[in-house]
Amino acid sequence: MRIKILITRLLARSIQDSLYYTQNIRLCCIRAHVGHLGNEKADELAKEAITSSSAKQDLKQRELAKWQSRWDDGINGCSS
Repeated sequence: MRIKILITRLLARSIQDSLYYTQNIRLCCIRAHVGHLGNEKADELAKEAITSSSAKQDLKQRELAKWQSRWDDGINGCSS
């Protein structure tokens, strides 16, 4: 069981990393329970990813660092 949890967390981390480094993200609606294989697993992994406090903290730190970099480069806000 621990291996399954570890693999799930590694997969969730991989997805988070992919989303973080992707410039364009396309979101679309997929109706639940209409023959989409893996939909339940995707729901479970998504819920785990957004409810994990360590994942939230990590994403928050990454976004803050990204924002700070953009601020320092004059991309966000004013620069003097």
